[in-house]
Amino acid sequence: MGAAVLNEVRMDRPSRGANGLKIGRRALITCRANERILMRRVFLAGCVIVLLAGCGDKAKDIYETAQFEEKQFNRPHATQLYRQIVEQHPDSPYASRAKTRLDELEKR
Repeated sequence: MGAAVLNEVRMDRPSRGANGLKIGRRALITCRANERILMRRVFLAGCVIVLLAGCGDKAKDIYETAQFEEKQFNRPHATQLYRQIVEQHPDSPYASRAKTRLDELEKR
C-alpha cells in the first residue's frame, strides 16, 4: 500500500503550477506531456545542430590534405587529391586552386 497508494492520493489532490495557481490532475498530466514534447524537440534540434556542424567543406578538407602531402614531398598522393577535388567538387572555389596546383605539379 506504500508508495503506489501515496502517489495516487497525491495525484487526486490539486497541485500548484509554476505560477502558484491550483491545477487539477488532468491539467497536470497535460502539462507534463507538453514538457516531454518540448524536451524531445529541444533534443532533436540539438542533434541536428551537431550533425550539421560535422558537415564541413569537403573540398577544403581535401585541399588542405593535398597541401600537406606536397609539403611532405608526397607528390603522387597530392596530385591524386587535387584531381579528386577537380572531378568531384567542380563548383567549389577550391577546384580552381586545385587545378592550378595540379598543372604546376605536372610540369615538374
